Amino acid sequence: MIVAAFLWAPVRSLAAERSLPVVAPNDNQRAAGTLDNGTLKIALRAAMGRWQPEGPGGPSLEIEAFGEIGRSLTVPGPLIRIVEGTEMSISIRNELGAELVVHGLCTRGGSACAPATVPAEQTREFRFTSGPAGTYHYWASTIGAPVPFRELAGAFVVDPSRVAEGQTGDRVEVTAFGGYRFGGEFYEIASGRPVDADGAPSFGVVLNIPFTLDTQIEALITHQQARFTLPAADGVPDTRFRVTVDHYQVGGLTELGSGRARSFLTGLLGLTRYESSGDHELRFSGSLGGGVKLFPKPRVGVRLEGRIFATVVDADADALVCGTGICLGSIDAWIVWQAEFVTGVVVRF
Repeated sequence: MIVAAFLWAPVRSLAAERSLPVVAPNDNQRAAGTLDNGTLKIALRAAMGRWQPEGPGGPSLEIEAFGEIGRSLTVPGPLIRIVEGTEMSISIRNELGAELVVHGLCTRGGSACAPATVPAEQTREFRFTSGPAGTYHYWASTIGAPVPFRELAGAFVVDPSRVAEGQTGDRVEVTAFGGYRFGGEFYEIASGRPVDADGAPSFGVVLNIPFTLDTQIEALITHQQARFTLPAADGVPDTRFRVTVDHYQVGGLTELGSGRARSFLTGLLGLTRYESSGDHELRFSGSLGGGVKLFPKPRVGVRLEGRIFATVVDADADALVCGTGICLGSIDAWIVWQAEFVTGVVVRF
C-alpha cells in the first residue's frame, strides 16, 4: 500500500500539470483589447498555465501568467499599446489561489504607480488615462516580490498621438490624383511656333514609403496630354497637335505637423519625357512642392498639393579661363517650367 501511494502521487501530479492550459509565446506583434468610443478596453486574467520555454518537445514548467479572456495565456503578457492621452479600462480576473498585487496600471510618465490588489477569484477594474508617450511595463505577483517576474509581466507602450491614429510615416501611402498643369512651352517646342495654350489637365500616382517618423521616400508618376490646333499660315493648312508630358521622379517628403491635418514639403529628381507626332525626348528634371494631407479616417485621406517642375531641355558648358588645375566656366541651360495643382485620394496600408 505504501508503494502504491508513492506511485500514485507522481501520476496524479503529472495529470494535473497536463490539465493546465498551455502558455503561448507572445511576439508583441498584436496589441490587446479594443477601442470603444475612444476608450481602450482590455479584459485580462491571471491564471496557472503550462509553459514549455524550450518548445513543444522540452520540459514543462507550471507558472503564473497573464492572458486576455477568451485567448491563451502568454509569456510575456498581452501587449498594451495605445495613443497618449487615451482613456483606458483594464480589468483583471484573478484565477489564482492567492491575492494578486498589480503594478504599472496607472497614468505613466510621472511617479511610480501605487500597487493595487486583486483578491483571489475576483475581478478588479483599472481606469486611467494613458499619459505621455513612452515605453513602460506592467507586472504582478502573488508573493509580494518587489521586482517583476518575466512570466507575469507585459509591455505597456504609449505612442505619440499621431502613431495610433495611423498618422505617421509607419505605413505605406498610395495617392491617386488629378488636377491641372500650367505652362505651355513644351507645346511650342513640339510645334515650333507660338501656341495659345497655357496648360492642360494632368493625373498620376504618388507612392510614399516610411523612412523616419517625419519623412518618407516619395516616387511620382504624372501624365499630361494636350491637344491644340495651329491656324493656317504661310500656305500651311490648320495643323492639329497632340503633346504628352510625363514626369518620373523620386525623392523625399517631410511632414511639418501631426494629427489629422498635416502640412508637408517635397523635393524630387528624375526624368521628363515629352512626345509629339511620334517623336519623343527624355530630359533631366526636378520638382519642389508642398501641401497638406487631411485624414478624416486613419487609413483614408485627401492630399492637396502644388508643385513646380523644372525640366532641362538643353544645356551647354563652356570653359572661359583655365589655370593650374582650375577652370572657370559657364553653363547655359534652357529650362522649361511648369506648375501643377492637384487633389488626390490617399490610401494607407
